[in-house]
Amino acid sequence: MTNLDFSPTGNGRKGILSGLSGDDIHKFATELPHDQNGCIVFIPSKGLVGVGLSRKAKPAELKKVTHYSIESPERTDTSQNYGIALGWEDMKEIQEGVVRKTYEDDTLPDSPWETTVEYKAPFFRPDREEDYRVAWGTFEKESA
Repeated sequence: MTNLDFSPTGNGRKGILSGLSGDDIHKFATELPHDQNGCIVFIPSKGLVGVGLSRKAKPAELKKVTHYSIESPERTDTSQNYGIALGWEDMKEIQEGVVRKTYEDDTLPDSPWETTVEYKAPFFRPDREEDYRVAWGTFEKESA
């Protein structure tokens, strides 16, 4: 197992890939749901807290400065109005729309500050192996 430091500030704090084995990284690459912009929406690992949404809604987050909103044909809510918390299980079937999570981010030296992450539906699990086959096929055609 390799300890990699992918901290965003270069301050030596361990980043999200710290302590993961190659098998873990392969599993994450093939099983992680992404949004239409390529953002990771949910990670089924307790070791990567803060990446994506929780599996289940956590109403305790609303006591902090975390709030959610969802805008889709299936459902439109905001936690500011209705006190909603959202998790992956609440939104995984959404085929159209946007889910937002606004929270206090304290990952950089000038923190904390309020930031919003926007997840655009529909969500998908990328096939990295197929992506590489397509990319290499394109490279081979261009170099021929």
